Amino acid sequence: MKKAASYVLSLVMMLGLLFVPTIQAQAANVSLGVSASTVNIGDTVTVTVSVPDGYTATVDLSFSSNVVSFVKASAEVGQNGSNVKINIGKLAPAGANSVSVTFKAHTSGTAGFSASPASAVDNNTVEDVSLGGASTRPLTSR
Repeated sequence: MKKAASYVLSLVMMLGLLFVPTIQAQAANVSLGVSASTVNIGDTVTVTVSVPDGYTATVDLSFSSNVVSFVKASAEVGQNGSNVKINIGKLAPAGANSVSVTFKAHTSGTAGFSASPASAVDNNTVEDVSLGGASTRPLTSR
């Protein structure tokens, strides 16, 4: 009797493993928003860089330095040439999911902005993750 019960229990456990739901990781991306699509020389434009809730990332924001120049950001950033390095997310010093970066148009032309996560962390597991980048439609300065 014990042997039969053991077989039945083993069979039930094996069948139970067949119905364990699988969890697939959802792809997450950095997002960019631009306050204007056209500006005049001397005008400013704000680019908002955001990470999804639950993530913290170091994001490299590249811009067309031949058309626009960095002015300021809503959090501490590092700026070098045509790149702004931003720490963003709940675990970052600013503790926010988005950072606004202001640029000034200094000549006519077309400027582009793109964000590439250099590193990212899932706030819940504190494990490294991969986030996708983002780019904007061109900004026209006239």
